[in-house]
Amino acid sequence: MKKLSLIFAIVFLSFGLYAQNKSGKLKVIDTDTIIEKTRQRGYFQKAYVDPGDPRFMMTNTNNTFQFGIGGIIHATSFFDFDGATLNKDFITWHIPVPTANTTHFGLDMGGTRLITKGVTKTKKHEIVAVLELNVFTGSNAVNIRNAYVSYAGFTIGRTYSFFTDLDAGPLTVDNQGPNTQISNRHPLIGYRGGIGKKIYWGAAVENPDLKMSNYDSINVDFQRVPDVAAFAQFHWKRGHVQLSQLFRCLSYLSLNTGAPVLNSYSDYEKNFVFGYGTALSGKVYMTKKFFFTYQLVLGRGISSYIQELAEAKLDLVTCMGSKEMKPLTTYGGYLAFQYEFTPTVTASMTFGSVAINRYSDENYFDVNIDNYKSSYYLAVSAFKEIFEHGLFGIEYLWGERKNVDEFDCVAKGRSNRIDLMMKYTF
Repeated sequence: MKKLSLIFAIVFLSFGLYAQNKSGKLKVIDTDTIIEKTRQRGYFQKAYVDPGDPRFMMTNTNNTFQFGIGGIIHATSFFDFDGATLNKDFITWHIPVPTANTTHFGLDMGGTRLITKGVTKTKKHEIVAVLELNVFTGSNAVNIRNAYVSYAGFTIGRTYSFFTDLDAGPLTVDNQGPNTQISNRHPLIGYRGGIGKKIYWGAAVENPDLKMSNYDSINVDFQRVPDVAAFAQFHWKRGHVQLSQLFRCLSYLSLNTGAPVLNSYSDYEKNFVFGYGTALSGKVYMTKKFFFTYQLVLGRGISSYIQELAEAKLDLVTCMGSKEMKPLTTYGGYLAFQYEFTPTVTASMTFGSVAINRYSDENYFDVNIDNYKSSYYLAVSAFKEIFEHGLFGIEYLWGERKNVDEFDCVAKGRSNRIDLMMKYTF
């Protein structure tokens, strides 16, 4: 915590001193009065749970430098009934099977964010630096969500994967969102470009955390080859459609036959498994006030990119009694509708599902899968802007998890939840 505070102070002072050197004076401006293009430049991807640009920014007299601090104060209360997830986030992976016939109440501030942003004009482009923190109420008090620099289309740092389409993300009170949403963040180096005002594209090399099981003589290895993600997005008058592609090379270690356990690194055999993923997503306006968003995803060895399965270690699973690991096939999608009744009242409904293909050979049955086969998610939400930059939300959530064991026996667990949210953006 002290180190983060020191880093934050150094960044703040550095930007302040740079601005003073440029003009000798600083002034505070309200970004609500700046045109949208100026406010949004450089901050390319933003989920609905992320803060926007800081509402108040410091700028020098000739407006060649801007620096601001903003964020979200986000409080959520939840009540589980007729089945509980026993988790503050509504994650269908965590639904007990069979159904936990109990109630569960909680308060959470996990959606609280703090963002700092600096924009410096150069002769041709702007240099943009973004640092966004997530404030928790648990043992991990502060977590870095986004920390990157962008210039002339290039982005380097920790931010959302290029496999993601945040413009197609549904609006929910639940911070987690639908179970098949792609919204993970990790270090990357990428470039975004465009052709006119209708076609946008991008590609990046990325370094996510490896998420795979380990068993017996098999060990998780470090990332040897970066993931490669790319997208192409086409816009028209009523919305957009995006095609995203992901390529992975996953590596793991297996102990050579005859070598003693816990021997040196050279006694392990290096193995590589290739994975891939494809996603189709978009947003379509039926009228000015009514639109829907969607996403379909399919791939092998990409479970860690799916929000619901990110911590399940399902990219690779163990072949029991063998040195071999295999990638699981993951597929799913969501569909969300949103309608604006008035400028201050909005309602939405989101349905999602995600599943994995289990290997029929019982030798591939892995205890880390916990018999998981598929899950379903439903959210019905309503939002009211109660004052400027203040939002109230209420939501009904339903989820179901389906398990299938090695004998093809099916078991299910369900959960119901009511969420209430108060959010203030500054």
